[in-house]
Amino acid sequence: MASPARHDRGGGAPSVVTRTLGLAEPVVLAALAVHGAFATAVGHLPDGAWGIVALLLTLAVVSARGDRYVSQRWRAAVAFAATVLVVGATAGPSPTWLWAIGLVAVYGLRARHVRALAGIAVLAAFTIVELIAIRHLPWVLAVPAGLTVWLVGLLTMGVSSELRSVDDSHAAVAGRERQLEAFTAHSGEVLIVTERDGRLRFVSSAVGPILGWRPVDLARRTLAALVHPDDRDRFVELMGRLAAGEGARDRDEVRVEHADGSWRWVEVVGVDLLGQPDVRGVVTSWRDVTERLRAHAEALVLEERFHSLAEQSPVGVFRLDVDGRLQYVNGRALELLGVEDGAPELGVALPDALARWSEHDPVQAELVVSLFHRLWDGAAHVIEVPWTTPAGRRRLIELRTRPLVDADGLVDGAVVTGDDVTERRDLEQRLIHQATHDALTGLPNRRLFLERLGQAMSKVDRHGRHIAVLFCDLDRFKIVNDSLGHEVGDQLLLTVADRFSSLLRSTDLLARFGGDEFVVLCEALNGPKEAEFLAGRMVDCLRDPMRFGKHLIHVGTSIGIAIRRPEHDRPDALLRDADTAMYLAKEGGRNRVAVFDESLHAQALRRMQLEQALRHAVDTGGLGVAFQPKRSLRTGRVTGFEALARWRTREHGDISPDEFIPLAEETGLATAIDDWILAEACRWLRRWRDRHPRSADLRVSVNVSARQLARPDLVEVVQRALSIVQLPASALELEITETVVMANPERAIAMLERLKALGARVAVDDFGAGYTSLAYLRRFPVDVLKIDEVFVNGLGERDEDAEIVRLVVSLGKSLGFTTVGEGAETVEQLRALQRLGCDEAQGFCVAPPMDPAEVDSAVWPPRDHGRRWSISRAQVASQPGELQR
Repeated sequence: MASPARHDRGGGAPSVVTRTLGLAEPVVLAALAVHGAFATAVGHLPDGAWGIVALLLTLAVVSARGDRYVSQRWRAAVAFAATVLVVGATAGPSPTWLWAIGLVAVYGLRARHVRALAGIAVLAAFTIVELIAIRHLPWVLAVPAGLTVWLVGLLTMGVSSELRSVDDSHAAVAGRERQLEAFTAHSGEVLIVTERDGRLRFVSSAVGPILGWRPVDLARRTLAALVHPDDRDRFVELMGRLAAGEGARDRDEVRVEHADGSWRWVEVVGVDLLGQPDVRGVVTSWRDVTERLRAHAEALVLEERFHSLAEQSPVGVFRLDVDGRLQYVNGRALELLGVEDGAPELGVALPDALARWSEHDPVQAELVVSLFHRLWDGAAHVIEVPWTTPAGRRRLIELRTRPLVDADGLVDGAVVTGDDVTERRDLEQRLIHQATHDALTGLPNRRLFLERLGQAMSKVDRHGRHIAVLFCDLDRFKIVNDSLGHEVGDQLLLTVADRFSSLLRSTDLLARFGGDEFVVLCEALNGPKEAEFLAGRMVDCLRDPMRFGKHLIHVGTSIGIAIRRPEHDRPDALLRDADTAMYLAKEGGRNRVAVFDESLHAQALRRMQLEQALRHAVDTGGLGVAFQPKRSLRTGRVTGFEALARWRTREHGDISPDEFIPLAEETGLATAIDDWILAEACRWLRRWRDRHPRSADLRVSVNVSARQLARPDLVEVVQRALSIVQLPASALELEITETVVMANPERAIAMLERLKALGARVAVDDFGAGYTSLAYLRRFPVDVLKIDEVFVNGLGERDEDAEIVRLVVSLGKSLGFTTVGEGAETVEQLRALQRLGCDEAQGFCVAPPMDPAEVDSAVWPPRDHGRRWSISRAQVASQPGELQR
């Protein structure tokens, strides 16, 4: 875009006069050649020849007229010397050499158009003189005429030189304007030059992209007219200040009208260059700062909002610059730090401020400063700083820092928030302590003990020292707890914990696992004997009785010791071996110490293998069930079966229920086994009833443990097992031992009543061996009393056993119970049971436990064709083997 002022001056192109004179030079040379030819033609051969010589000399000089090789003054000197030589060689004055002198002198002039103009004048004059000379005009007249023409050429040279100077000046100005236009065309600023009175002299073409105007549009308006009315007075004052003095500089921000009608904020920066000859105007640059001001306004709004939120925030807020200097601190932050003398001086580095606020505690100040060195890596951090206020109050302050990142992704500062987490951490510590310590004694619990044991096992002792675990179980504690109450029991546990703790080293760890179990971790032992010695002292410290009120209590402890072996790869493995040794100590008579040895290791290994095999058997249905028939002593018929769990393994053979049932209870598999046996018993009874219609009154009995009786869903489990095979509840008989019943009589009675309401029968197993109260027996919803095999085996040998059986049978009849003699092994025992009036018998003499597949052939052989089995006098007198049918 060109400015309007530059169009008025006509630009810097060559003038018409200059172009015309520039074309005259070749015309002069051509005329010279014509003149030589003409003079020769009319018979003036010397004049024509000398004219041709002058032409050649002149051409030689003109050919080297370029400034690149020969200067103009040198060319003029050469041309003049050539002319003198020509004149000296002539016989006398001639118009031709006069013409040559004038022509060569003209070619010595500097300006090309001046040479052309002078050459034209000389050509015209010498042509006239030549014509006169041809007619024998005296040379005395021709010489003044030639000199006159020469003077006229010199005058023409001066005029032409002045014209060329002006034209060159205009071209230089135009060139500078083109350079300025090129510099400002793609600039982000509009460059404007105005006169002192405000008239425009120049506007850069950048006004189009920035403000949407063309320079020609602005030529018809004043700059003040573009400015917003509210800012116009300030703009006029600005321009007035710029035009008031030499070199004045000033700036301001005003709103300027855009070509689309909107208003744009523009930063105007001006300088007075009226005194500069090349400018002679006021130069102003206009930069669009609308977005910058908008961003600044938004930043101010955000800053104000930040301050408002920060002041209302429940946490302390510190705002820092990139050097860590404080830019803002809210009141909550000062309250957290305990600063009471008002806000700190801003601009101070935060570590320095914190150090000054904690001058009373140099160690604390050093800690704070070292912690804050981590805050400037561009990542968010959470640190906790222990802080003591000037008033002496100790706090734990949680500081969270988040970097402030600028548009280029560089860290430009940070915001640090602080909160008092003292109570929260105290609560967490209490919760952690509760989770890892026993609530009664405050000792570590199982979780913490195993953690410490794992840490101890992970350390490699270079001195060959040992790690030992002592598993302690109090003897007769349950009797104390049940007889004297839990309060006395708790006092007893606290006393035992104190006595054990007084015997331990500082490196030992005493823990309570619950109930009456205490465990000790001993590290850095010189040998197993040290552990045995400590265990002996722990046994001895409980030999003295403990008095609680009026009660004098004697308790002992059984302790098992396990020394870590290479095969103990897990903490629970070492603990399990110590537990195994403790049970060995109890079996050896209690109140003693047992050490886990190789034999116990083999037992523990077998126990672990059995545990894994039992889990696999439960998951894959690898267990079995056997059925032992019960027969009526009056009719000899099979009245039912007792379902018994069986387990046969490939590696260990048949495993006794006395071994795998306790293992199942310890491993949590007993419930799954109980449910499976109940379902299997119902399924097989349903099959036998369907296969032998005359045996529709058969019943199956299943043992119920104390664990099962405590299950709240026992009734639902029984209902589900019966409903699956469509078996009536009356076909199921549940056997419960006296011990199970008397462990919690009220709960047992409630559950048994629910089972009776379902329709199932209830039998008391091993009756007579326990301590069932007759009052409770009257309340129990019982259908069957199974006389313990201890008394049945004594029939015929001990009269007192026969008397006990008679009393039980009489009691059963008086209460309406069915009586069953268990463990009948001989015919004599069967006769005695029959003679004493017992209803049914069960034992090897009647029938041994058998697999389900054997029951059909044993109980309903094909040759019997449904014939009832009975005990006759002859059969009773026969051998026991004959009674098995």
